[in-house]
Amino acid sequence: ALRLDHRGRAALWLMRARAGYRVRVNATELLQRIHQGEDSTLECKSAQTKLKAEDIGRALCAFANTFGGLLVLGVEDDGRVSGIGDRKQADELQRQISQVAQGTTPSIPTNQQVLELESQRVLVVRVRPQMAGRPFLHEGRCFVRDGNRTRPATHSEMGRLFVSAGDSYFDEEVIED
Repeated sequence: ALRLDHRGRAALWLMRARAGYRVRVNATELLQRIHQGEDSTLECKSAQTKLKAEDIGRALCAFANTFGGLLVLGVEDDGRVSGIGDRKQADELQRQISQVAQGTTPSIPTNQQVLELESQRVLVVRVRPQMAGRPFLHEGRCFVRDGNRTRPATHSEMGRLFVSAGDSYFDEEVIED
């Protein structure tokens, strides 16, 4: 079997996402990734304490502005699967994620999937890398993924995000006579 390091997984993830694959997350592979630790395309959050919309929005924006990724809810910092609770709690959490994703500027499309890992439910939120509409902002701030952390984007990174989006507006186009 081919083994990929975190850079190889990120490259494969990006290639599949750009090709339009709608890949469902495999529980066994996800558990392996969780045990290897967070990286540029994986962030885990505990659902044992109240999740903050600010933390979710930052993570979603960071993934949308960089390589895309998975936000896995119901996993502790040490990689232990703690779960998100019963079906009703999973539904509420999905609603909360959707609200946050719709509240970003512009809104971020996500795919959400409830999986069972180690006899616990987890919520996997997939964010595909986005080109159109970049940069994505949460509460007026731009975030990027830098290794295993989410941080505010620098001014030059924001400039590159605008340029890479390729948006052009009628008042910026050159008209030749």
